[in-house]
Amino acid sequence: MSTEELQRLSVDAFVRSLAVNKGRPICLLLGAGASISSGMPSAQRCIWQWKQDIFITNNPTLRESVGELSLPGTRRRIQRWLDQRGGYPIDDSPEEYSFYARECYPTGQDRRSFFQSYIAQAKPHIGYKLIPLLSKAAIIRSIWTTNFDGLISRACAAENIVCIEVGIDTAHRATRPHSQGELRVVSMHGDYRYDDLKNTSIELQNQETALHDEFLHELKDYDLVVVGYSGRDESLMSLLWQVYAEANPCRLYWCGFGENISGTVEKLMDDARKAGVEVFYVPTEGFDDLISRIALRQLEGDLLAEAKKVLEATSSVSSSLEAFSMAKLAATSLVKSNVYPLTYPVQALKIDIDIPKDVDRRTWLDERLIPLRFQGGTNPRPVG
Repeated sequence: MSTEELQRLSVDAFVRSLAVNKGRPICLLLGAGASISSGMPSAQRCIWQWKQDIFITNNPTLRESVGELSLPGTRRRIQRWLDQRGGYPIDDSPEEYSFYARECYPTGQDRRSFFQSYIAQAKPHIGYKLIPLLSKAAIIRSIWTTNFDGLISRACAAENIVCIEVGIDTAHRATRPHSQGELRVVSMHGDYRYDDLKNTSIELQNQETALHDEFLHELKDYDLVVVGYSGRDESLMSLLWQVYAEANPCRLYWCGFGENISGTVEKLMDDARKAGVEVFYVPTEGFDDLISRIALRQLEGDLLAEAKKVLEATSSVSSSLEAFSMAKLAATSLVKSNVYPLTYPVQALKIDIDIPKDVDRRTWLDERLIPLRFQGGTNPRPVG
C-alpha cells in the first residue's frame, strides 16, 4: 500500500474525532519520541551514540574526528568503518537498536548507567505536564510505554494523581481494577529503577505473558493513540498485529512526526484496514503540540485553566530566551567553533609581480604558479 492510500487525518480532525467520542477513554502508547523535549534521547540518537562509542574505543586516536554526531560526514565515517569491519547491521535496519545496545554495553548494569545519566537530568515538559489533567478528566485511562524515564509518574505526583506503575516484576498490577483518580502506567520494556532493562531483542521476547495478555485485552476496549513510537522492535509490533489482525470495534490512531511513515507501520495499518479496523495516520508536530491541542479542546473549567497556566508558563520561559549574538571582538581574539576546529597559515610569502594589462590576470597567474607546486622549493619565485 502506498502512503497515498493510507487513511490520513489532519491533526485538527484527529482532535475533533477524540472530542466527539469523549465518552470513550483512550489508551496512549508512548515511544521514545515523546520524551525528547523533556531531555531524553531518541532511539536514533541512542543508536548513533553507541555506534560512536564502539568506533572510538576501537580507534582511540580518532576520537576528536568523530566528536560531532550531528554532522552527516561524521556519521558516514563511522558507518563506513562499521560496514568495512563486518558483523554489524546495515544502516537504519530494524534490529539496530537492540543490536547496538547489547554490543556497546553487554551488561544490564551498563545499559542502566547509560540511561540513568539522562534520566537524572530529564524534566517533564508540556505534554507530560498535561497528561495528569487529561487523566483527571477521564480522557486517558492508561498509558503503555516503551520508555523507562519515570516522566509520567513525576508529572502525576506534581498534580496529586495516583500513578499505578506497572513493570516486568509487578505485572500483576496490570489486571488491577481501575479506580477514579488513578492513572495506570505500564513500562513494557522494564523500568530502570526496579527491573532489568528489556531493550535487547532476546530480552524483549521474554517479557511477561501477563502484560501481553492485558495489553491485548485493553485494546479491544479502548481506542489506541500511538505517539512518539516508530515501530522498531518486533515484540511490541507483533502484539499490535495480534490485536488488529481481526475485526476490532476500537480505532487505531498512529500519530507520527510529519508525513513520513516507516514500512513496518505502513504494513501494520494496511493489514488492520483489510481486517476491518478503522486506522488513521495523523501527521503531527510532535508529542507536546498534540497533547496541548487535545487538552485545550477537551478540558473545561478549572482543568482548562490549569492547562493554560502550563502552556503560559512554558511560553514565558521560551520568550525570555535571548537571540544568539556575538560580541564585537578584535580580530586577534580566539574563536571557538562548534563544528570544525579553526586552522591558520603558519607561513606567508610576499612578492612583487608585474602582470601585463592585456591578459586575464587569474589565468596568467595560474600558468606561472602551477609549475611551482611541483618544484618543492622553499623560496619559490615567479616564472617569466
